Amino acid sequence: MIVSKRLSWCLGLVLFSLFVFPSLSQASRFRGGTLSVAKIDRGGRVTYNLDLYFKRSFFCLPTDNCMGRSYALGTFSYGDGKSANVRPVVYMDDKTNDILRMRQTFVHTYSVSSSSRSYTASWKECCWVANQASAQNFTLSTRVSITSLTTETGGF
Repeated sequence: MIVSKRLSWCLGLVLFSLFVFPSLSQASRFRGGTLSVAKIDRGGRVTYNLDLYFKRSFFCLPTDNCMGRSYALGTFSYGDGKSANVRPVVYMDDKTNDILRMRQTFVHTYSVSSSSRSYTASWKECCWVANQASAQNFTLSTRVSITSLTTETGGF
């Protein structure tokens, strides 16, 4: 009887802490990532790859197979006032090292007649552990210039 009361009290304290301090519950989920330009064509069409690495145990139970799952992770900004939802798909599920690798590809066509032809695409998120003491916000970004295009990238 005493054990169950103590257990209930401890569980209540944990749930209360997560409610009062929600940032603590997600403070260490992000592990890293890259945002790269995969292709640019003459018409102002740009293909971006967003690769993200997260703490597996934040999203999945230990016995789950998370391959192929997707998660809502905010908004991707193209830098021209337009954006897209971020829902990357898991392509590597590393249970041993507690890491999920996810990827999403974005294709966007910029106006080639616009006076502004240099854009910074970006994705912002919370809670990367920069040091042991605190979690910090972060941004993955890349800059693309539509004016410098002379040939298409890619193969023949």
